[in-house]
Amino acid sequence: MALKRSLILFPMLTLLLLALAWFETSLCQGPRALRFRMQHMDSGRGPMGNQTYCNVMMMRRGMTRGRCKPKNTFIHETLPLVRAICGGQSVPCRNRTRHNCYRSIHPMSTTFCKATGGSRPPNCRYITYPTTRRFIIVACEGTPLEPVHFGP
Repeated sequence: MALKRSLILFPMLTLLLLALAWFETSLCQGPRALRFRMQHMDSGRGPMGNQTYCNVMMMRRGMTRGRCKPKNTFIHETLPLVRAICGGQSVPCRNRTRHNCYRSIHPMSTTFCKATGGSRPPNCRYITYPTTRRFIIVACEGTPLEPVHFGP
């Protein structure tokens, strides 16, 4: 009987510990880091000639609710590569009031999305500018440093 109870409790305890570890990791990253990932990370291959890529991605990522976000850039690299930018070369931020900006060491694959004139939510329409490789700048915060803002 005790063995049967142990066989039932062990998987439940394991699931609880995994859930707590995930929750703690999410809290450590902070809301700005999670928002950055939602708005800018797409480690897939990008549009690959698909001109509806931005329409789909902007809607899928919630950037067409209430208003059409005027522009956005998706980064087609892995999260560890983008996080590594925060440990690299510090550069002045565009607005000159922050000092937490970092430039990538290598060009990264990106896609730029720009809202077309007359777009109205929730049916926002975007022009998809093809994937390009370029150096990017991110603002980083937290311990450890995490990207929280693209191209400040």
